[in-house]
Amino acid sequence: MPWWLWIQVLSLDAPVVIVLWQAALAHTHRIYLPTSFYWGLGLVTWMVYLLDRTADAVSGRLPSPLSARHAFCLRHRKLLLRLVLPLGGVAMGWIAMTEMPSGLLEKGLSMAFLGCIYLACFSARRSSPLHTLLVGIAIMLAVVLIDGLPLPTAFKIAMGGIFSGIMAFAALGRLDPRWHALLPKEGIAAMLIALGCSAGVHFWATDNHAWICMEVFLIGGLFLLNLLGISTSEYTARLHADPDSMLHARPSLRRTHLWLVAALLVCSLYVAATNINAHHAPGVAATAITVAIAGLFSGILHLFVRRLRPELYHLLADAALIVPLPVLFWLMPN
Repeated sequence: MPWWLWIQVLSLDAPVVIVLWQAALAHTHRIYLPTSFYWGLGLVTWMVYLLDRTADAVSGRLPSPLSARHAFCLRHRKLLLRLVLPLGGVAMGWIAMTEMPSGLLEKGLSMAFLGCIYLACFSARRSSPLHTLLVGIAIMLAVVLIDGLPLPTAFKIAMGGIFSGIMAFAALGRLDPRWHALLPKEGIAAMLIALGCSAGVHFWATDNHAWICMEVFLIGGLFLLNLLGISTSEYTARLHADPDSMLHARPSLRRTHLWLVAALLVCSLYVAATNINAHHAPGVAATAITVAIAGLFSGILHLFVRRLRPELYHLLADAALIVPLPVLFWLMPN
């Protein structure tokens, strides 16, 4: 196995990319984030990816041969599920309770709820104990979150209904896999990633960013291109293809990837042009330009999707997200 593949095998690829994007966004918005925020985001991302890949490998739903990252998780599943992930959960809980302010903790609980439902819908639906555990954790998080919000009772009841509907959808997806055709897996994962790397920054930002704003949509679109490109590479090589991927339900998306790149470029450049002189949000234009450059790199890489082995494409696709980040520091100097 080549040395560069170990970052994927150990599930370190996504945490590195997301933490670097969080650091770049913090610099753009002139915000100093404590070191614990970076460790916390990296740890929770690593845990989610480990659990996702382990559950995928254990479920037996992936075609053979397994990818190197899934084979590693399958081989060490007992160590990961019985020791590594529980210890990581304890460390994450300690960081959340001791380092995060209450407002940001509420956002974290919301994303943890959505993350549990995501894993229950896709990765753990064929594993009854893990599915039950994740849904149970999601219910607990929903109760804590709704009860702690300073909202009227009617709004809390409405939110409870929404959360219940999401969990019912997860249950239906486990009973009938056709329900999963309605869920864009890569789209949900991309938005969770975008919310994760921006939530801490936007919480402290002085320009009044909403939890979901144009900056989040642009970053989410960029990560969607990344995930769809990786899935396309695996389907093209007919190796390790994920049956829950959007490409499985909508194969035509494999032929529209460059159109999606073009759409992201147009949206990013429009946002940059309309915010270039905006004094209330000076970092949005810089973020949009960086997203456009990273999207362009992703599009160029996709031209070689049939010539690169999936693992190498995966590595280069993640690199395409990181390489343009110095542009943010150049556009927004201290």
